[in-house]
Amino acid sequence: MNILVVGRDGATRKITKTILKELKCDDIFEAVDARHSFKIIGDENVDLIISDWELAETSGLELLKKVRSGNGLKVLPTKSIDQVKNTPFILILEEGDRDKIMQAINAKVNQCLIRPITADMLIDKVRAVLKK
Repeated sequence: MNILVVGRDGATRKITKTILKELKCDDIFEAVDARHSFKIIGDENVDLIISDWELAETSGLELLKKVRSGNGLKVLPTKSIDQVKNTPFILILEEGDRDKIMQAINAKVNQCLIRPITADMLIDKVRAVLKK
């Protein structure tokens, strides 16, 4: 299982990676923004994307919309654009922001994680998304 963790805060990405290692992931990739995320999505077989809402230059919502549309994404020959468009996606949001949660749901997010997040919450969401 290959996971892409996207967020502008390096400490948060590092903590997330440490927690995900408990799931015996093959590779955990990191990106600070959507542009770097698209490169990783194009170069690697990503099985799950976990993104913070707040990113450098854009939002996790915009990243989600771009992935779901597939427009302009370059993918490995071993993966179809439809497979990439359907990559499970978990979006991390601040507590109490119902408007953003609704926007994420409308953009076809698989799961939302609301801060503050515990290791168990993250692991449970990842397992739930990957079982579907």
